[in-house]
Amino acid sequence: MPPESLRCKECRTEYPLEARYVCEQCFGPLEVAYAPRQDADPDSLRRRIQSGPYSMWRYSDFPARSAAHVRAAGRVHAVAPR
Repeated sequence: MPPESLRCKECRTEYPLEARYVCEQCFGPLEVAYAPRQDADPDSLRRRIQSGPYSMWRYSDFPARSAAHVRAAGRVHAVAPR
């Protein structure tokens, strides 16, 4: 699910992916718009998420990076700043 463009949350104006955070039309916040998934049936996605483990890995089908990148990294550890 690669990012496709930036979209204004208020007026839905689209912008290319670049360093921009505010809409030029209405000054609304911009969000990342993703390409639609091929298997975008909401019921099947909901079942797949609900059947997953009770941790952050239940959302592993929806990574910001590719799944190949996560597998190549092996075990991933996040260090929280103190």
